[in-house]
Amino acid sequence: MRIIAVWHFSQHCHHKNPQTTRVYVQRIAVKRDKHSRRIASRYRKAER
Repeated sequence: MRIIAVWHFSQHCHHKNPQTTRVYVQRIAVKRDKHSRRIASRYRKAER
């Protein structure tokens, strides 16, 4: 993560220490999406 991005995000979250933001971002990291493509294809089929 770039330093400036951490700084902006930490300001948005009202973190005084950018290291707090780094730990926070690591804990909420999003895992790879495995299901939305199949769900979207079912939804498109239902619309037809």
